[in-house]
This record gives sequence, C-alpha cells and structure tokens, in this order.
Amino acid sequence: MAIRLNKVGGAASTTNSEIPAFDSTSKRLYVVAASVVNIYTVTTTGALTSVGDLAPGFTPTSGTAAPNSIAIKNGIVAVAYEIKDSVTGTHQRGRVSFFDSANGNFINSVEVGFLPDMLTFTPDGKKVLVANEGEPNENYSFDPEGSVSIIDLTNGPANATVQEAKFNAFDSQLATLRSQGLRVIGNNTTLSQDVEPEYITVAPDGLTAAITLQEANAIAFLDVASATITSIKPGNTREQLGNTRTKQQEEVVVITPVYCVPDGPKYTILNPGASVSETILEMDNKKYKFVETSPNKYRLSEYK
Repeated sequence: MAIRLNKVGGAASTTNSEIPAFDSTSKRLYVVAASVVNIYTVTTTGALTSVGDLAPGFTPTSGTAAPNSIAIKNGIVAVAYEIKDSVTGTHQRGRVSFFDSANGNFINSVEVGFLPDMLTFTPDGKKVLVANEGEPNENYSFDPEGSVSIIDLTNGPANATVQEAKFNAFDSQLATLRSQGLRVIGNNTTLSQDVEPEYITVAPDGLTAAITLQEANAIAFLDVASATITSIKPGNTREQLGNTRTKQQEEVVVITPVYCVPDGPKYTILNPGASVSETILEMDNKKYKFVETSPNKYRLSEYK
C-alpha cells in the first residue's frame, strides 16, 4: 500500500524550528525554535499564520534562558527552559513554564533540575515529568547531577509543586553497574553526575516511567508516585556479525525507548523494575530488538 503525503501548509521561522506541539482545541501550533517558542494558528485547510511568540514568564538571575522541549495537555502548554551562564558556560537550574494553550497567556513557572532537556505529561495530565540532563561545562570544572523532576498539577499549574528524583542511591553501585555495561564518560565523577537523563516515556497507567540515560548506555525506571528511581538497567553485551563485544569497547550506543507499532512510536514496559524489559535499539542505520533474557544479559535481534 502506497502512502502519499501532500503538503497543505507551512511557515518559515526566522530561527531554527525544531519541536512542534499542536493544541487540537484552540487549533494553535507551538514550535520550539532556537531561543523562542513560535505560535501559529492553523486553519482547516492547513494554512499557518504566525501570531507571536511565547515569553518565558521569568527573568534568569544570571545567564540566558532557551526552550528545549514543549508538550500540551488539557489546555496547558508546558515548556522546559535551560538556563546557562553566558560567561562560564555552566548550566544553572532550569525552569518549566506553563501557559494557557488557547491564548498563550503565562500562568506560572517552577524551578527544576540542571538542563531540563525533555518533558512529558502523564496520561491523566496531572503531572509533568522532566528529564534534567545535567551536562558539565567544557572543562568539567562544574558537573551537575542528572535528575528527573516530577511536577504535580493536581491543584492546577498556578499551584504546581515539584519533587526531584535523583540517582544518588546508585552512586555506591557505580563499579558494579559499570561492569554490567554502564558507560562512564567523566573523570572522577559520581554516577549521579555522569548519568544524563535524555528522554522519558510513561506507562499507560501513569505509575511508572522509563528514562533513557543515553550516553551512559542504560535505561532507568521511575516510580512516579514516590518520585524514586527504582532501578538502572545497563546495556551490557550484544552480538553483531557473529562477535560478542562489550559496549564499553564500542562506540556510543544510543538506546531509544520506543516500541515501534503501526500507529506510531510507543514504548511498552514489560514487568517494570524487574529483570525483563524490551526496547528498540537503533544502530548502524538498522533497528534491533534489544531483549533481556536474564539479569543484565541481552539478546539482540533485528527488528523488521
């Protein structure tokens, strides 16, 4: 069956458009575009009209703010802003701002972890999970800890509260996890400093989330209610072209937490927090199903 896509509309940004989020109720498109978030109205024929930009709603005490991620749920726009010192290049704690999706009006802003790189709503829209990447500056003189922020919107975004799930409980397990395939990049850093949460997917019931620790070649699991990282699953070994080699000896392996199904990218958590999980691994221009067959042992098969 052939699928043909016909362009029905478009718009040119003065910066670099990267991440779109569409609100089906207001028919507005919000687009992260370099240092700003552009707003467009969308007609029934697909025509886009620029109607302005979102202002962050806060002024950093030092450095500059830039949007990294955007999501929309139940009439609320959530935008993750990184804040970086323009002189030293160090990341400060970032912020997440909330807006009314119907008109772009600012509602509230809350502080989260260092370098919030991606955010997503839970399925019921009552919480926002934020992957705080915590990257070091160029000379590693400042290396903040990676973390996941859990923003509770139960009483509305104007009264949002924040919890932070950290990785400190695993610092003492660094040597063990490294022997199992955890990739460590920094020198003389703790595990919680070295892991850099990149992407989050939430289970359909909203109770558990999986977080890719991209550069570390691992996936962490989060208990949403208690704001606790419950486990870290390193990649360990893989078979390719008949050879078994550890990922420590290879190039950086990127684990993407999606389970590809016909209606779009999704992630299925199988027995979360236990020894069995399944991901799709994208590598060497091919996709592989990365299946854990026993604790910290994996079998790799090509995904078709």
